[in-house]
Amino acid sequence: MIITTRAIMPVKLFKTLRKAWTLPASAGVMAAFVTLIPMIVSAQEVVLDEIAIIVNDGIVLRSDIAKEFDFLQNTARVNNQPLPDNEENRQQVIQRLIDKEIQRQRAATAGISIDASTVNRAIENIAAENKLNTFEFRERLQQQGFDFAYYRATIEHELLLQRLVQREVESSITVTENEIDEYLESRELSEPETIRYRLQHILIAAPGGSSEAQREVARQRALAVIDRVNAGESFDTVAREVSDGPRAANGGDLGWREAQELPQFISAVLPDLKQGNISEPLASENGFHVVLLQGTQGAGDEEPGEDLRIRHIFITAASDTSNDARQILTAARERIIAGESFATLAEALSEDPDSKDNGGELPWINGSQLPQQMAEVAASLPNGRISQPFRSDFGWHIMEILERRESTGGLSRERAEATQVLRRQKFGREIENWTLRLRDEAFVEYRNGDNANSAN
Repeated sequence: MIITTRAIMPVKLFKTLRKAWTLPASAGVMAAFVTLIPMIVSAQEVVLDEIAIIVNDGIVLRSDIAKEFDFLQNTARVNNQPLPDNEENRQQVIQRLIDKEIQRQRAATAGISIDASTVNRAIENIAAENKLNTFEFRERLQQQGFDFAYYRATIEHELLLQRLVQREVESSITVTENEIDEYLESRELSEPETIRYRLQHILIAAPGGSSEAQREVARQRALAVIDRVNAGESFDTVAREVSDGPRAANGGDLGWREAQELPQFISAVLPDLKQGNISEPLASENGFHVVLLQGTQGAGDEEPGEDLRIRHIFITAASDTSNDARQILTAARERIIAGESFATLAEALSEDPDSKDNGGELPWINGSQLPQQMAEVAASLPNGRISQPFRSDFGWHIMEILERRESTGGLSRERAEATQVLRRQKFGREIENWTLRLRDEAFVEYRNGDNANSAN
């Protein structure tokens, strides 16, 4: 299928031409006709673009494939990563664009959209992490050969995907009391002293069925990621730019994890990593993973302190820069003080998938387990008072302490921790199943030569 345009001949021109054909041949008439030839030629069809793939009721154009391939090629060049111009890599780009189109359609059906101001704030945040303002960041990208409009569209899709996953995957995960009982029982038998790891993660995808050459390309890209971080770049920035993982928009942050909730290929290397260290590329069926160890917690490391029951409204660093996030949360705080429901506003505004559907309320947690900035605010915040907006490593919050109690490291705390562990385990499985289900439900028809086929 070819999208074309046809130049329309003006009426006066058509009448002049018709009149010329009815007059006797003369030098004047012939000269006039010769003059009209370029205008006649302009009425021919001009090919604008060609449809490469039909995805449900949407399309992927050949120009889309070319732009995505150029974008990845340029990213590889800037980061000194190999990405040979071959058919195998082209097929990976095609699958990536099919997934993006399926996700875009799914988000539209769910009524999810990203407005221009949200994209602007995300780009401003990335620029700030690179110690640049937005204008300087745009210039830098263009100097490196990037199409800024396409870069912007890529950021917009990442934010869209994040919200879609929160809506369709994270919000549907439930943990039963029996699952918590079984988890605590198995932990007692297998791991008397639980160690928790604070991790950030980057995935360089090489999906099942990739050739050895494709996997080697992915491995080299993962090595280049390590070089960039070791050279001083922010892990958050690199993750947002290159990671194919579901937490890329959050800088690859995985939060606190126990070893048994992580894939074996990751948990196996953690004992050898020191705080602040980055792993070598870790191979899996999905590609190559890079993890950064931010910190550890063990049973012997924790002070009894006090347990807290907290609720908060949270805006991620990926979605908002400081000024806009602060204004949004300042307005929310004023509305709560004026009598509006904290829970209702949390459901509407918060971007914390683990608490927004519970009115912003977190499970009981020991103060020492909170991020440093949250712990500092909690220490001086009286029960029942809404904090001023404050920033943590993950974004912006307003917070209320609902209840305090002396910590004994008791059962309720263990069950709260177990709930979070099980939710994360389920998320890893559910995101993969969700992606495969969307692909299976989609109608895809290829329009280019040997690949022409259709599937439901």
